[in-house]
Amino acid sequence: MNNITPFKSGDCISTEKREAAVTDAIVQGALQEEGSTRKRLYALQEAVGSLPAIDFPLQHVFAPGVYARTIFLPKNSIILGKIHKHKHINILSQGKVSMVTESGGLEVLDGPVTMASLPGTKRAVFAHTNAIWTTIHLTEETDLDKIEEETIAKTYEEYDLFLAQQDYYRVLAETGYTHKQLVTISENILDQVRLPKEINYLVIKDSPISGKGLFTEKEFSYGEYIGPARISGKRTLLGRYVNHSDKPNAEYVLLENGDLNTVAIKKIKAGDEILYDYRQGASLYGVSLNQDEVRKTKEMLL
Repeated sequence: MNNITPFKSGDCISTEKREAAVTDAIVQGALQEEGSTRKRLYALQEAVGSLPAIDFPLQHVFAPGVYARTIFLPKNSIILGKIHKHKHINILSQGKVSMVTESGGLEVLDGPVTMASLPGTKRAVFAHTNAIWTTIHLTEETDLDKIEEETIAKTYEEYDLFLAQQDYYRVLAETGYTHKQLVTISENILDQVRLPKEINYLVIKDSPISGKGLFTEKEFSYGEYIGPARISGKRTLLGRYVNHSDKPNAEYVLLENGDLNTVAIKKIKAGDEILYDYRQGASLYGVSLNQDEVRKTKEMLL
């Protein structure tokens, strides 16, 4: 008979971790939009920190390429989850709970229930009865700290950066380019020209997304001109250092002479990094996207 993995004490009773969760809720909650589900979830996380500590026993089970984390939720308990980076499976094998997520709102679940959670999910769960909840992740890791680093984003900002980095590799698959090819094209000094002197509000700095990025020292509103990306067929800093994002704040406009201007497609604050979707640049230069890879990208988001 296979060995049964026992439940062990969870980390919710740790004073240090409870205090860290409350501090995190205060800081991150202040950054969220008023009235949003995200802000309400952080407000609830802060409030839960003042309640008496309850143990939520955990069970960790590993198989090749798979990690299952099962938690026991005592009746009338409430727990706030973390932000998950990837789509994954959840199983409520026993009990009745109410769950709040950004994508699903308030839902009442009566186990057994199996569901797929979308990337970026943070949830609050209230147990009407004793309940058992299992989260399943695909990973080769067995170290719990490394698994958390692999599967959890500490903040929504970190999650957005993760999405941008992951989507960059989807762009490579869709366009057929390799990272090395794009770097070679980007670093070609024979295809670069200085910005006009009046465009003096753009700064090259280390980017949290990748390498160096281009940041603005002034604010732009929707549709506002930022500067030229190409002049006389050669790239400026706006064509050289703008990083990719699946949530861009700028796009290129093709001029009749083949040059490019950069315009804001949403409000950009002073200090923000200028970002655009590399797919848009590919379309302007007539690069056909691999539709099979495009479909795969869309399926990953469902």
